[in-house]
Amino acid sequence: QSPSRDQVSSGHATSEQSGSESPDTAQTSSQMQPTPNKNTDFLMTYTSILSTEQRHKYKAEFNQNYAKYMKLHNVLDQVSKRFSHLEGKLKHAPKGSEEFKNVKARILQEYERN
Repeated sequence: QSPSRDQVSSGHATSEQSGSESPDTAQTSSQMQPTPNKNTDFLMTYTSILSTEQRHKYKAEFNQNYAKYMKLHNVLDQVSKRFSHLEGKLKHAPKGSEEFKNVKARILQEYERN
């Protein structure tokens, strides 16, 4: 399940809510820390909301772009699932075996494709 518009706009969407993380792929909290965004242009475009009009403007822009966001979110989710599946196959294949080599080659193909 994908995050709702309210979860995305409020920043309250979590991997648990989106259902994208299984116990097998759970990451530690240190691995899930976001990296600082070096692109700060948005700070000039999206200043603190000081009026109802400004809030409505931001909300309208968010709603306008939400469908595209969800489409990209779904694409990333599918790619992530494919890589997780291949990672699982790689972990279970004996190192150096033909199966291991085939899965590794498939991972490289998927990487180059995406």
